[in-house]
Amino acid sequence: MSGVKRTRRRARRPGPSLFERLNAVAVTDVAVDLGSANTVVYIRGRGVVVREPSVLLVDDASREIIAVGQAAAALEGAVPEGMRLIYPIRHGAVTDFEAAVDLLSRLVDPYLTGWRSRPRMIAAVGTGLTAVERRAVLETAAQVGTRKTVGMEAPLAAAYGSDLEQASTPGLLVADIGAGTTDMALVNARGIVHAAWRPAGTGEWNRLVARAVRRECGVRIGPRTAERLTCRVADLREGAPHSLECAGTSVETGLPVAVTVTAQQLQPVLREAVAPIIADAEALLLRCTPELSQWVRLNGMLLVGGGARLQGLAPYLTHQLGMPVYVAEDPLFTVVLGAGKALLEMDRLRDSLGGA
Repeated sequence: MSGVKRTRRRARRPGPSLFERLNAVAVTDVAVDLGSANTVVYIRGRGVVVREPSVLLVDDASREIIAVGQAAAALEGAVPEGMRLIYPIRHGAVTDFEAAVDLLSRLVDPYLTGWRSRPRMIAAVGTGLTAVERRAVLETAAQVGTRKTVGMEAPLAAAYGSDLEQASTPGLLVADIGAGTTDMALVNARGIVHAAWRPAGTGEWNRLVARAVRRECGVRIGPRTAERLTCRVADLREGAPHSLECAGTSVETGLPVAVTVTAQQLQPVLREAVAPIIADAEALLLRCTPELSQWVRLNGMLLVGGGARLQGLAPYLTHQLGMPVYVAEDPLFTVVLGAGKALLEMDRLRDSLGGA
């Protein structure tokens, strides 16, 4: 036995179990932007996977969910008897908790893989929400089975998503114009400096457009036609040539009628609609130090959200405010993309709901 060379094995630190390795691979981090008009979902490693209308079609008697998202929105104005559409998000706040949970679960669940997958989630929230409204948004997100849910202000998320060097910027003015809210804030590397929030957005613009068509043309139009005019015809630039023939009913006779609507006919009401944006931007700059105000005036304001796509909005605001105003590269997704980037810092973000 003396001729046998013995080697001493080094003690090995036990590695993760098979279950732990599989579960770690399966868990998926998620960012969501629960909007009044649309819900956008970002999956870490995959990017934006969902952008669906924030609406459900339910059976009145049983409250059974018949359809969600685009499938439900397609029936607006033609809902079968005994069913109704539910819009669980109004002005950025959850107004029907159960329906909001059902909506988000239906949209997110197909992308949560693995046994007992419990993702971490960042939910974009408006700066103007009350503490109770903010918690309702976070609890809605948590109901999909997250182990940690964090709220991130939408303008701050937009700053992350715009690829600007926020850490080296004294301040960035961001306006997030959604369907039901306009959320403007001055942000820096530490968070929100000043904010101005209004419970009105492009939905109000559509109503003003419908009112203008009724006044200028004597024709009533529906919400979808008004939205189409806002998207395709509305333009704040002088001499804009856009026009569109649309169907409606005569105010005088009630009979169906076709009318051509021009950009010039819509400009007065649209200038009225964006006036609060100008007022809020000027008010925020007055709250800043002179040095910070000068920095922002030189570097301008970033527009995100569906309202940022209004034709001619950026140059019109540039002229009115006397500073550069520009539209984000992906205005519909900037907020959720920024929240998605913040997922990389989840371990350092303050916990809002849930564990580690």
